Amino acid sequence: MARILTLLLVLLLAPPPVWAEEEADTRSTSDLLVALAHSDYQVRRKAVLAAAGRKDAKLLEALLEIAKWDRHPNIRGYAAESLATYEDPRIVPLLILMSRGDALGPREAALVALGRTKDARAYPVLVKGLDRPRGERGYAAKGLGLLGDKRAFDEIVKRYEQHLEDPYLNDMAPAALIALDKERGLTYCRQRFPSTSAPAIWGLVRALGAEPTTETRALMMHTLLGTEDHDLRVATIRVLSKVADASSVKALLDAMKAYPEHAFSIIAILGRLGDARAPLPIELILEPSGWDSG
Repeated sequence: MARILTLLLVLLLAPPPVWAEEEADTRSTSDLLVALAHSDYQVRRKAVLAAAGRKDAKLLEALLEIAKWDRHPNIRGYAAESLATYEDPRIVPLLILMSRGDALGPREAALVALGRTKDARAYPVLVKGLDRPRGERGYAAKGLGLLGDKRAFDEIVKRYEQHLEDPYLNDMAPAALIALDKERGLTYCRQRFPSTSAPAIWGLVRALGAEPTTETRALMMHTLLGTEDHDLRVATIRVLSKVADASSVKALLDAMKAYPEHAFSIIAILGRLGDARAPLPIELILEPSGWDSG
């Protein structure tokens, strides 16, 4: 019990961590061109990623060649995604060709890149991609979410419900649905959440956790206090770790009393809320009996 109280106080009183932002790559075009031709994989990889969004004709030409011919499939995949940030009539046809290729990596990256282009020619390719084998169809769903054509919503739902065993699809489809139609997507994900078992539930966890809404909070608090399914409670707590606010405190405290095995996870959420928005009545923490003392 003392260990729980100590952790709680630390979480409440400690200032939030300050994370250093990754510095933007400001290398010149000439430096990037040299790096793109380098023999070292990591040097080329970083240069390909840094070339995204530069809108430079020389970098475009280099990326087109790399996407077609680089000896490492991962580099070709990175080049596909960087190409999606450029405008040139050669890009979409190349990405379509790559999306139909045999190489694992470039094929999936091209599906995502096609979505990023926002080009209407990508839609039929990506919808057809939803019927590809396990491990590929999820990237088609992600590409459709990025493309933004709402016609894809029902197509993704259909494949998602057919293939809940596909880890890539169940990871990427929920976020794609929300990207296509936020309200409809969130409603669908909330409806699926209480009855979806692991591992498919984790895609819903990430998608719902990224969009804090009153409806999602209410569902999570109701589910947390109303289910005897340990794994579902764990998933619910994971969503609440992102979306909980001051209105969630009482339900979290009640859940901590009812399910002491989740105490540390719940305390972490309460610690995040330990400011003026969510004053924590510590005496409620001290009352429960029967908690593990270790």
